[in-house]
Amino acid sequence: MKGQSRAESILIISRATSFHTLLDLMQPYNVRRYIWNFRSILKYYTIEFRKPPASKTANEALAWAELAISFVQTSIRYASPERLGQIPPTVGGLRWFLRQHHVPHLNEPNRLDWIWEGLDPNSFVEGTPLGGLRTPAELAKIRRMSESDKRRILRFIQSTREPYWQD
Repeated sequence: MKGQSRAESILIISRATSFHTLLDLMQPYNVRRYIWNFRSILKYYTIEFRKPPASKTANEALAWAELAISFVQTSIRYASPERLGQIPPTVGGLRWFLRQHHVPHLNEPNRLDWIWEGLDPNSFVEGTPLGGLRTPAELAKIRRMSESDKRRILRFIQSTREPYWQD
């Protein structure tokens, strides 16, 4: 959520009392710049994943679908603000999170292995701001905020005892 820390966003979302309130928090407008279109639930009863990376094979395309499905499934079953706040927003944290509620014959977490291949578990996935050009001042502010978040997350990772990236 714009202008909120990760912890503040988790808390705000956890306080949502209806589906429409939650939807408005996650995606306030029905615009095409959102990568995950939750508003399509209202019309088509689906979540639209608009911009997955290009896939060279059917298995790669299925892996991106698996990522989306596993993320939603695990979020529904695992999501308490306290638990979510303990997971570092890193490649390893995401991988660990997605494996928390594997349901045999329902999802295939091993399908995601090629996505993690060669990635440092402590690396961050850098988001790209959408919605047009930014002014130099806005870009500088985004860089400062990003660097501050990285330092805070690295301190968190160093202080935790649980290696989230291991199975």
